[in-house]
Amino acid sequence: MESSLSESFSGDFSCAVCRDVFKHPVLLLCSHSFCKACLHEWWTHKDMRECPVCKNISSMDDPPCNLALKNLCETFVQEKRRKMDPREAAEESLELLQEKLKVFAKAKANCDQTAEHIKVQAQNTERKIRERFEELHRFLREEEEARVAVLREEESKKSRTMAEKIEGLSREMSTLSGTIGAIEEELRAGRGVTLQSHRAAVERVQFSLRDPQPVVGALIDEARHLGNLAHRVWDKMREEAVSYTPVVLDPNTAHARLVLSDDLTAVRRGAVDQRLPDNPERFDLYCRVLAQSGLGSSSGGPHSWDVEVGDNSHWTVGVLADSAQRKGKRVAQCWKVSLYDGKYAAHAKPAGSVAAIQVKAKPRRVRVQLDWSRGRLTFWDPDAGALLHAFQHTFTDALFPYVHNGDDALPLKLLPRRMSVVREEDDHAARGGASCSSSSSASRHGSSSSGRPQSLQASRPFRP
Repeated sequence: MESSLSESFSGDFSCAVCRDVFKHPVLLLCSHSFCKACLHEWWTHKDMRECPVCKNISSMDDPPCNLALKNLCETFVQEKRRKMDPREAAEESLELLQEKLKVFAKAKANCDQTAEHIKVQAQNTERKIRERFEELHRFLREEEEARVAVLREEESKKSRTMAEKIEGLSREMSTLSGTIGAIEEELRAGRGVTLQSHRAAVERVQFSLRDPQPVVGALIDEARHLGNLAHRVWDKMREEAVSYTPVVLDPNTAHARLVLSDDLTAVRRGAVDQRLPDNPERFDLYCRVLAQSGLGSSSGGPHSWDVEVGDNSHWTVGVLADSAQRKGKRVAQCWKVSLYDGKYAAHAKPAGSVAAIQVKAKPRRVRVQLDWSRGRLTFWDPDAGALLHAFQHTFTDALFPYVHNGDDALPLKLLPRRMSVVREEDDHAARGGASCSSSSSASRHGSSSSGRPQSLQASRPFRP
């Protein structure tokens, strides 16, 4: 009876994609079931998460296991094996083991490549760290020499002033000593000296030699050289040697065709794929790269960053949900604006909505502003002060800024922001007094200040 049932229903145990017995079957809302691997492979080659049979769009990114069907398939396979010739069963088992071995061999090869890449990454990263610190050391050495030179110039100037003062006092003392000596000589010689002649001599000396005046500011101005020295050097370093970019790119997510700059703020499209590990974080189909960290409920906000697109003819700037898959053509939750084939458009996926964007002038930069808690995402042309597009959505996942570069010639660049320093006196803070700020005013569509005392702000920085 069991045998006849198995033969009658054997077709019901077959996946419509691979035509083999279900392996880890999952169930869609349309009631069709497929092998989990088969369904995900199918979706990687489709723009939407559609059912391979009825073409209905699935709202589930990870469909649940069809446990009843899984148990039936396992029972069917076990019964089928009991009926098989021992040699056939052994050959089938051998084939399964060989396939499994290939899977392990592929995984090991990728791990071997990853291990080698880790060494290369460490060497390159160490080299870049040392180069950057050498630049900072060079700046500090030059700043030290410049400040010591200013000190020595002040020392030389004030030493000359004091030497001239001492020389003048010496001349006046010599003149005064000569007059005193002449009067004393006359007194010792017993010559006739009148009171009037003595008074006249004294008046001549007092008239020509005024009392010496102290030299104001004669000492080295130590306070000017040493006061807040570290802060003043840092302030100059911030202006001349240090930049802050609210979004930096993560090379471990970059498609193998993309080449990132040393500071991880620019990306260009290479001629061929680089030899990189196929790690889970890396995109393998689209030429995308994500930011280092996601923005969500715990990252504060609002957030803002600028992307220089320049004359690039094929680009995308947007945000991608943390749960999005990086492999294949599988549709991910993303919100973006793009330029392709001379047309600007805004996309929201997987909803599939596309809106054309009309621009008066070609944007050279795109400013992205995200207020995650309020569900608002906007894209601006900051040079023209024009809104390109606005999305309103209730976000649930952390969102990763990302760019896509489809232009073989021109890069995309994340732009630095000017940092601002906010200084607050304790007594002013106690009285609710205003703080002294050295920041430049925000641009028309730039991000707002946080409104709370901070030692360093940078237009609502992206939090690493």
